[in-house]
Amino acid sequence: MPEGSACIITAAGTSTRFGEDKIFKPILGRPLVEWSLKPFLEYPEITEIILVFRAEVLDRARSLFKGDKIRAIVSGGETRELSVLNGFREIKDAGYVLVHDGDRPCLTSQLVRRVLEELKSYPAVIPACPVKETIKACNSEMLVSRTLGKNYWCAQTPQGFKREILEEAFQEVELVSEIPDDSELVEKLGLPVKVIRGEETNIKVTTPFDFKIAEMILKERAGA
Repeated sequence: MPEGSACIITAAGTSTRFGEDKIFKPILGRPLVEWSLKPFLEYPEITEIILVFRAEVLDRARSLFKGDKIRAIVSGGETRELSVLNGFREIKDAGYVLVHDGDRPCLTSQLVRRVLEELKSYPAVIPACPVKETIKACNSEMLVSRTLGKNYWCAQTPQGFKREILEEAFQEVELVSEIPDDSELVEKLGLPVKVIRGEETNIKVTTPFDFKIAEMILKERAGA
């Protein structure tokens, strides 16, 4: 297997639920996506980074993000998995591939390390946190259809894959509908996906309230 690890950072969403383009919205003077990128720039085992943005902001992204590790900045596809595939095609030598949400700015390098360590033993590894609340499944009329049991986990990123496994998944799994979670591609191959304990602070910024929480976390870490 080739040495080194690559990271694909997906930032090609439309920010519909946020109400404005969140990916470049500043936190402590830096665009949100720059915080998501930071742990991978600093982690020595990450040798290639591919950033995926909407086509209309590519020029802005390319003016902001440069460096030896940043292998490519490419446009996204119609779905998340097509965006990840666009990034995957740019990887050169890496034997492992991490996929991270561009709107998860509070990731730590410690979680990156733990995902990569577990990838030595499993084809795919994802961080997740246990669900605290009771989960209700509802029908179209918002009436409860059933109550789900225990042992449910909320998946996070970065999700890690052996490169050849992810390549096989892209070849074998039809990307005709939205697949919200990258590891589902590996599940569809019938291969095991290892879950490790994620970080409660590794939140996904979907709403303005999430943004405020992320800002608080990063300010606390910076001692601001």
